[in-house]
Amino acid sequence: MGRKYLKVQADLMKIENIVAEAVAEFGRVDILINCAGTIR
Repeated sequence: MGRKYLKVQADLMKIENIVAEAVAEFGRVDILINCAGTIR
C-alpha cells in the first residue's frame, strides 16, 4: 500500500529529538506511537 514508517529508538524524555528526526525523514508527523516498556 506504499506506507512508510520510521523506527526511532530514543529516550522518550527527549521527544523533540524524535520529532525532529521524523520531520527530517518525511517532512511532517501524522501519527506518533510511543511504545515503551520495561522488563523486570
